[in-house]
Amino acid sequence: MNDLTSDEVAPRCRQIRNLIESAELPPDLSEAIMNAHAKLMETRSAETVCAVRSSATAEDLGDASFAGQHETYYYV
Repeated sequence: MNDLTSDEVAPRCRQIRNLIESAELPPDLSEAIMNAHAKLMETRSAETVCAVRSSATAEDLGDASFAGQHETYYYV
């Protein structure tokens, strides 16, 4: 494995982030998310806001929780 200097890490992270942010969700996944959000909002007032947060593959362990560890977006 190649050891990267700190000057090399930041540009690579930006490239990865740009790839992720520019990718489109598959239509069936996008539809499922929008349908779940609509169902949630049916039981809430118009003033309800949502937050989206990152998750880990092992969301909760017996002695640790990783939900929201990386990013959280409010007022989505």
